[in-house]
Amino acid sequence: MNATIFIGLGHMGAPMARLHAAAHPTFVFDVVPAASDGLAADSEATAIASLETTPADVDTVILMLPTSRHVE
Repeated sequence: MNATIFIGLGHMGAPMARLHAAAHPTFVFDVVPAASDGLAADSEATAIASLETTPADVDTVILMLPTSRHVE
């Protein structure tokens, strides 16, 4: 199974991750744990608590972060 992880679940990331999770295996992460947990409870996504625990089957990473500084 190939999966995607969405990092950043703000105004743009959460709706995109929700739509993606409806069709594809999707993991979600945000620095605010309630954002990840809430999205997972309300969609087909699976929350992960830390990027150190990223599942091995993730082959795509989507960053939806506010600035380049956050990406770095």
